[in-house]
Amino acid sequence: MQRLKALLISKMNINNIDIQIYKFNSVAFLRTMYLLSPIMLLFYQENGLTVKELFLFQSAFYLVSILLEIPLGTFSDYINKKTALVISYTLFLFAMILWFCFHGYWIILAGEVIMAASKVILDISQSAYLYDYLKEKNSQDLMTKKYGILNFFLAAGTTIAAIIGTYLYAKQGSHFILGAEILITFICVVLTSSLKPVYKTSKQLTAFSKEIIKKNLFKVFLFIKTTYKNKSIMHYVYYSGFLTSFSIVFALSFQPLMLKAAVPIALFGCAAFCNHGVRALFSAITGKVSKYFSIRKMIIPLFILYITAFACIFTMLFIKNTVLIMLLILIVCLIIGVQLMFTIRHVSRLHGLVSSENRGTLISVNNLYSRAMTFVILFTSKVFMDKIGFENYYLILFAIFILLGTVILFKVYKIRDMV
Repeated sequence: MQRLKALLISKMNINNIDIQIYKFNSVAFLRTMYLLSPIMLLFYQENGLTVKELFLFQSAFYLVSILLEIPLGTFSDYINKKTALVISYTLFLFAMILWFCFHGYWIILAGEVIMAASKVILDISQSAYLYDYLKEKNSQDLMTKKYGILNFFLAAGTTIAAIIGTYLYAKQGSHFILGAEILITFICVVLTSSLKPVYKTSKQLTAFSKEIIKKNLFKVFLFIKTTYKNKSIMHYVYYSGFLTSFSIVFALSFQPLMLKAAVPIALFGCAAFCNHGVRALFSAITGKVSKYFSIRKMIIPLFILYITAFACIFTMLFIKNTVLIMLLILIVCLIIGVQLMFTIRHVSRLHGLVSSENRGTLISVNNLYSRAMTFVILFTSKVFMDKIGFENYYLILFAIFILLGTVILFKVYKIRDMV
């Protein structure tokens, strides 16, 4: 009888976990259903901007992210992760309202800056909320599987947006899309507010006197300093950030490359669909396939795959065959999908290495590197494109990838304690 009772309690606990996580994943799906994503270049052009401004403003996005990463990461350790998620969605909602009501160069830039702050808080809090919730239920061993499923919903939202966004743009225009974004984001804020709070931090915002601030900031400094000395953490942080930054550049390049090759605008959504559809698929299977190989075994194959991705980009620069362009984009998307599997496993491992009160800070350190590398690449892109042209810019990127990648690869491969 006792055994049956325990089994029923266990079953009810699992069902309760699933109900909460389904709601959490549903919010993630809606938040990433960013309808502007497949036609962002066209939206920029409506506001008098060009491909160069697209790369420049995205670099501004990552610069703001870099500046806010550690402060917001530390701040997130003082509040419940649910509250942090609500703040993130509210900031995104404000950016959409701004773009809906006003137009022009500085308005677009201001929106990107606000969305950068929103994205930083979201990236810090999303996985942390999931881990804390699972830990509260003594199910943290499910983190890789559940985090993979979360990334599936994140990618699925953008995948759906790739098709719907392109269709709505062709039929209704960008103003209608922005109105839809406002409604969707408002729903996200409401749903997130109904999520179950997890892990009440021992750090209190009310304790922000000068003396307490200095004491806590000193602890944060010591934690970051200790983290930087841990090679088994930081060398993988470097490698993950390095790969992530180039995958972002690959994805951003799709629309300019398709425009250059005179690919029909209707296929812009197909490219975004491939990108995020593959991400969704690979995210969903990460938990199932991770038991067959370690993170360490992915290091060298990923480096080789990225060289293949560059080969695809170079080919797309000099051809105008629509079918071949779309096939090459699909190959690059598959490579990005493999990289995402690596990132999911890497982030899942990081959460298990620290206590909840320092989790936001550690994830901030991890995110800082990918954002910093992405910023440097995107910021210098405008200069390179002006001076040497679109094609030569990618040659320089490839040279940087080989030189810097070889150094990081050598360092990370010497770490022996990864499974």
